[in-house]
Amino acid sequence: MPPSPAVAAWGLCTAIALMTGITAAEVLTGRAADVASGDTLRLDTGERRVEVRLSDIAAPQRGEFFAPAARQLLANITAAGTVQVDVTGRTAADRVFGRVHVGEVDANLELVKR
Repeated sequence: MPPSPAVAAWGLCTAIALMTGITAAEVLTGRAADVASGDTLRLDTGERRVEVRLSDIAAPQRGEFFAPAARQLLANITAAGTVQVDVTGRTAADRVFGRVHVGEVDANLELVKR
């Protein structure tokens, strides 16, 4: 007996999602263990430490004029509470790209605005 239309549609959607690499969004939560630069922090999830590179921005790097200010701004934002990372990409099991939020504050946006 063939599957019901609903089951067939679910199966088709699942197959398309798997073929295109679409998966459920990954979210990491924890505290900022260390802020390496204006666009990179280490997140302590309680189970592991993950290096998080803020997606869609490029903060000044070591030796550039505003590098210390960018690093301090990210440190100040992430020190305010629990850090949530909406993962947008991954380069290794312990290195991700993502949008960083602390409460209602979008750290990626704040770094660009300031």
